Amino acid sequence: MKRRCAYLTPIVTENGDWALFITAARGRNHAKSTLDMAQTRQDWFSEVLRVNVTGAMSEAAVEQQRVEYTGIFGKEAADDRK
Repeated sequence: MKRRCAYLTPIVTENGDWALFITAARGRNHAKSTLDMAQTRQDWFSEVLRVNVTGAMSEAAVEQQRVEYTGIFGKEAADDRK
């Protein structure tokens, strides 16, 4: 991500300082580190919306995913909401 930011920063600055990242962090990846950084900065806006707020998936679909994740990754990973 650092290399990508170094490349994109001048482009974003030249075009009015706007960039939009719509993503889902799964674990500790570049999306999570970008969110963590954004949440500490006054000049960044960040927002985390849970699926029950967005309506992107039904509660039944979320529960089905949780059951499948439990089988694949274990209960702790399936229940992780961070």
